[in-house]
Amino acid sequence: MKKAGAEKLSALHSESAVVYEIIKQEISADKEAGSDAEEFILLGKADVLGVFYSQTEAEKLVSDELAKRVVSEAEILIKNGLRTAVALVDYDLENKTANLKISGVGAVSLNPESQQLQKLIFFGKTKDEVRRYLLSLDHVRSVELKFTPAWIRAVPQVADHVNVVIKNVE
Repeated sequence: MKKAGAEKLSALHSESAVVYEIIKQEISADKEAGSDAEEFILLGKADVLGVFYSQTEAEKLVSDELAKRVVSEAEILIKNGLRTAVALVDYDLENKTANLKISGVGAVSLNPESQQLQKLIFFGKTKDEVRRYLLSLDHVRSVELKFTPAWIRAVPQVADHVNVVIKNVE
């Protein structure tokens, strides 16, 4: 019944996102519960409430709230990783109002422009020193270092010879 109501309501505002809930239902059967029967007829009627909202606005609200949770300039919120969920909390049919709960999950990454990743921090350090420093940062799970040519034992003192690449960060 909820699915049938949802299909009818969706046809009214196809451009909007919607959340549904059955607010009243009546079910009747032509046989008594617990009796033996080869067939029976089950009738149902339901009132389905649909609350339409803008998916874009919901995602913007989530994005704005998650952006407030970014701790420092060393972190950035990955916008394309946001997922939102909308649930109906309560409603008032007389006043035609409803309260929705919008929740979201997002990913935070290191900001490649942050002070913690400035190239000059690495100048003169060995592979082990760089690895220990990077692993001490939030959101860093693994580090891959490549020194070329192979005989170099420390990070060069020239910024153009140092590349910091962030990969697969959640």
